[in-house]
Amino acid sequence: MSKPLKSGNCGEPAAVAVEKRVTVRDIARELDLHFTTVAEALRGSSRIKTKTQERVREAATRMGYRPDPVMSALSSYRSRQMRGSYQGTLAWMNSFDSKDILTTEQTFYGDCYRGGQQRAESYGYKMEIFSINEPRMTGKRLSQVLKSRNIAGVIIGPMQEITDSLDLDWAALNSVRIGYSLNDRRITTVISDQFGNTQRVFEKLYNDGFRRIGFACPEYVDNRVRNNFSGAYLSGAYRYQRGVSIPLFMDEEPEGSSRAFLRWYRKYRPEVIMAGGRSMYYKFLVSEGVEVPQEVQFVALHAEHLRSPVAGIYQNGMAVGGTAVDHLVAMIQRFKTGLETFPKTTMIQGRWIDNKSYDPALVKQTSKAV
Repeated sequence: MSKPLKSGNCGEPAAVAVEKRVTVRDIARELDLHFTTVAEALRGSSRIKTKTQERVREAATRMGYRPDPVMSALSSYRSRQMRGSYQGTLAWMNSFDSKDILTTEQTFYGDCYRGGQQRAESYGYKMEIFSINEPRMTGKRLSQVLKSRNIAGVIIGPMQEITDSLDLDWAALNSVRIGYSLNDRRITTVISDQFGNTQRVFEKLYNDGFRRIGFACPEYVDNRVRNNFSGAYLSGAYRYQRGVSIPLFMDEEPEGSSRAFLRWYRKYRPEVIMAGGRSMYYKFLVSEGVEVPQEVQFVALHAEHLRSPVAGIYQNGMAVGGTAVDHLVAMIQRFKTGLETFPKTTMIQGRWIDNKSYDPALVKQTSKAV
């Protein structure tokens, strides 16, 4: 026979003990601070002194503080509504020799920065560029600069070269990386969906009537994207063009070898070329007098900008940069610092843009004539 429930004075079941959630006000009472000071410190606001932030964080850890997800969502909403309220500064780590590639040039990198900057402003944060390659700049010195400036969070922008790691004080930072050029995988990552984009391009070309689909890309570019370009192309070739033998053109020259590319093109005569590594192969064809799209059609796996004559995938750099800031601000509001135990990757789907280098009607006319 089961035992009856213990009852209170009124014959009702006794209340079950519930562990009390530690709140911001609890931490404030513990440290004899105002609760708004504690809330600002947990968000990493530059308005709160570094020593006070450290005291608050130590107390929060000791007391077992966990942010209330409902209140965090409300705080996020309020922050976005209070656009004019300054919340702090976010750092954008730049490894290129000049800031122009971010601020003035029409590139994917610039789109990422502008998207991040606009999203940061919507949350009340200022975005500031910090150059990693400045003379005598070390990871230790840069970490000290970030700490002294009360930088709330760091975005590691796409690197000029593939880099194994950066010697920063990661334990003290909220950080997100864009792309794979920083090899350290313990950081939340936002990237264009390069594998998925390439798959969609291959399927589109096949459905538009192309059967001899070629692939050209500098080897270092394909390595930079973790071989997502070549991997997706080979997957498509296996599914759609068995029996068609067009080997990948993996360029050993980072800036492209015109002679080697044109030799490959003349030998295998693809109907259309899928290309990574900017639009240099398109320029090689045009400079050689090859008519595009009449003789061969051309699509880029990352179209450089919307004014280019080349069709292909626009990688939505603005969305990539904005999403990176979304993740970073969420970390700040959750009092989250340090490298990830289980890092996350968010992929942003690109969109197809038509342009002069691609006209599927031409291949359909050729098929009818045959």
